[in-house]
Amino acid sequence: MRTGYQQLLRTVAILLIVALALPALGACALNMPRGGDEQTDADGEQTETSLPPPVGNVPTPTPRITPEPTITPRPIDMVVETAAPGATPMLIDPVDKPKRAFVYREFSSTSLGLTFNVPDNWIETQLDDETVMFAEPPDTAWDGFAASLIVKCVHNASNQSSEDAISALNGLVESLKTLYPNVEMSLRADNNRILGEPGYYHNFRIDQGNAKAIRGRVLVAAANRLLISVQLLAPGYYSTDYLDIVREVRTSIQQQ
Repeated sequence: MRTGYQQLLRTVAILLIVALALPALGACALNMPRGGDEQTDADGEQTETSLPPPVGNVPTPTPRITPEPTITPRPIDMVVETAAPGATPMLIDPVDKPKRAFVYREFSSTSLGLTFNVPDNWIETQLDDETVMFAEPPDTAWDGFAASLIVKCVHNASNQSSEDAISALNGLVESLKTLYPNVEMSLRADNNRILGEPGYYHNFRIDQGNAKAIRGRVLVAAANRLLISVQLLAPGYYSTDYLDIVREVRTSIQQQ
């Protein structure tokens, strides 16, 4: 009995050895070159096309993965966001609000020696012989802020230069910084001409905390003996519309 039992153990051990050896034999068979089974792909690398499926625990070859093309996301701005299905559409400032349009009238001042166009219903106030202010009526003000326009013309004894205009502009900027310590100024530009001469200007933004911001432009040009300045303050969401006023003023200015 003992001899038969030992023989049975030897038989089982042999079967286990054979079973364990089969995967290794399969792997060796897979690694052997096979005539006619190899071809070259478009990238110049060899690929096997007719190998039998893997046997047992042979690891599956790692597939070649073609990377997905990189897609640059489109920037999403608040003005192009759409409401979710079923949601109530909401007004988006300032895109969904109507454009502010102005009707103009001609203004003439002997003390300034100028004629130019201003918004028809704005209230005129002569501040001194060289300065006049036009204020938007409170009942037509948008976003709770009545815009204002100040035009100043200084007559000098000699012709004024670009340096004189820039110096006067810097003085106006300092005055704004005194009145509004948190004012933010853009870089100086010079493409707003008055009477054919370069007008140097800054755009600015004034943060009002919980209230909506104020925006505007301060502009100075030297024309012969004149230093002409234009200053606009307007509701921030509509600054582009209100800047049309500055364009109308400077392009319509004529000497008397």
